[in-house]
Amino acid sequence: MAVRRRPLSAMPPAEVFVFNESDWPGAYPGSFELWCAARREWVKAHGPDTALGNMLDLLRGERKARHEFEGWKF
Repeated sequence: MAVRRRPLSAMPPAEVFVFNESDWPGAYPGSFELWCAARREWVKAHGPDTALGNMLDLLRGERKARHEFEGWKF
């Protein structure tokens, strides 16, 4: 069964899409947390119909990014 996607309501800024340490002030752990908070605020303000997805998608993405940057296994 085909599922149709709803059109995106808004596109987030590029610095919120992918973590780049140079876009966020401070040392790495703090800058990463700022990036995560900015992504969450974006989804709260614009809803789940954005390119970032819903909150669960964000948490999955943050977990994946932490694994890539810090080598987390869980």
